[in-house]
Amino acid sequence: MTTSVRRLTEPRESATHPPAARFLLSESTYIAVANGLPDSVTAIDHGRHKLKDLGQPERLYEIRHPSFQSLWNDAPLRTLEALQHNFPEQITTLVGRQRERDELNQLLSARQQRLITLTGSGGTGKTRLAIQIAADRVQNFKDGVWLVELASVQDPRAVCAAIAEALQIQIPGSSDPKAALISFLRAKRTLVVLDNFEQVADAAPLVSDLLRECANLYCLVTSRELLHLTGEYEYPVYPLSFPMPGESPIDWSQFDSVQLFIERCQAARADFVVPAGSEGVIGDICRRLDGIPLAIELAAARVRGLTPTELLNRIVRRFDVLATTLRDVPLRQRTLRGTIDWSYDLLTEAERAIFCELAIFSGGFFIEAAESVCSNPDAFDLVFSLRDKSLLKRDEVLGETRYSMLETIREYAVQKLIASEGIDGLRVRHSEFYMRRAADWAEKLASAGADAGRALNVSE
Repeated sequence: MTTSVRRLTEPRESATHPPAARFLLSESTYIAVANGLPDSVTAIDHGRHKLKDLGQPERLYEIRHPSFQSLWNDAPLRTLEALQHNFPEQITTLVGRQRERDELNQLLSARQQRLITLTGSGGTGKTRLAIQIAADRVQNFKDGVWLVELASVQDPRAVCAAIAEALQIQIPGSSDPKAALISFLRAKRTLVVLDNFEQVADAAPLVSDLLRECANLYCLVTSRELLHLTGEYEYPVYPLSFPMPGESPIDWSQFDSVQLFIERCQAARADFVVPAGSEGVIGDICRRLDGIPLAIELAAARVRGLTPTELLNRIVRRFDVLATTLRDVPLRQRTLRGTIDWSYDLLTEAERAIFCELAIFSGGFFIEAAESVCSNPDAFDLVFSLRDKSLLKRDEVLGETRYSMLETIREYAVQKLIASEGIDGLRVRHSEFYMRRAADWAEKLASAGADAGRALNVSE
């Protein structure tokens, strides 16, 4: 059990009293120090409690000393059991994401944003992060923090009923569900987590209506695409950090993807240790998987039958290797291919076509290249749409916007592209575009060289 000391401060009913400070020890800490405590100290066993870090429940002991009797508090501990929520039990720990937790907690605590959408491609860990943020903030919402799981909801019209069910609201059959929700939430301070919203995106106006009518309602949404609502704050959830080629192995423990891989390997095989000299191999595995948490967890499960080196050699066929047989994992997350299928299937026909065509750009592209090479004349708008659906990432290079795909997603698109018709024409347009660009640059360089020569003659 983790050794820890926690100081829990709780507000009293009257503002004239100072906060009640409670000093809590985990069981392992209490056992370690019990013999050294003076006789005047009392230890109260509060039993096992879930804490907001969502780890396994810990037995907590409260330490009391007569000198601080004015601060004693006999109210129930404000741990997760005493607060209103419906978080599922988390079997595994959240690795990394401290920066994200700090930033999102700041946004919610400062009341700057009431609608925050965590976006990102499949497998980046949006749901796990959102549940952790909800747990971090549970004491700040007196009327509860509620998780609404929408992965199994296909009809946007059913979202209202799903929210009501999660909040345990009974809505009579003759009532207007939205009006009943608004009536229930209007006077309450509540945080609602709407998970996997992308497949019911047409229900976005419902979220807007609830926020407009309920001044103390906050919504934290996970989605592979934006809701496109007024006041929406996008918070992209990126893959975990991973080492770049040439980085010293001594620094690799600082990378969250490496930590996740090793921790999940140890969970899959109790005797797993990092083989001597294989630090670089583990770094390469995490880098080839783009730091995507789901991909790393699927890969780590393979150490039951493969060494890290053998696993690295097989990752070139990542869509064949990365799968799990766990029965309690959603179907869309049992294979890496299935996770990307989920996003691909939600695209329109035009978006699917250009998504595949964009895979021809191995190192990314500027929007001008996409408009020249891709077959759809609306390439400009479609690129924006794919970015909003987390299938493209954007960077700024020399003042211009450059788009690219995670290599894992690009490999998926390449397979789709090879199986489609028209790839030969696409290759021709691609080569012709860059031949023209090469010719333009050659002319500019030649002109620049001539201008430099003339400048040199003048100076002489």
